[in-house]
Amino acid sequence: MPDEYSVTVNTFTGSYTGHVNVTISGPGGYSYTFGNNITGGEWGVRVESNAYRTDIHSTIYPVTYAQALDMYNWAAGLISDPQNSYGLLGRNCVDFVRDMFSAGGLGN
Repeated sequence: MPDEYSVTVNTFTGSYTGHVNVTISGPGGYSYTFGNNITGGEWGVRVESNAYRTDIHSTIYPVTYAQALDMYNWAAGLISDPQNSYGLLGRNCVDFVRDMFSAGGLGN
């Protein structure tokens, strides 16, 4: 099976601290974007939308189906975890992306 799957690291510079999240994409045009953020009083990992962002810079990495699935399952598991949290000096969006890549066997 060819590598029809990819992960995209999206970086944003339109705030004081910036932000980064990851989009997992596959055949048929499906995609899921996950990030660790503080939005609307909610803290932690969640599904995010980049539709409203104008300050986006993206880098795409090809992955296998197994890597995409491992990364998806890892991120989805964090969303339902009661310990899901965010911290600016640890457990932030950059830490999330590093750990997500590690979950997919891509290193950190």
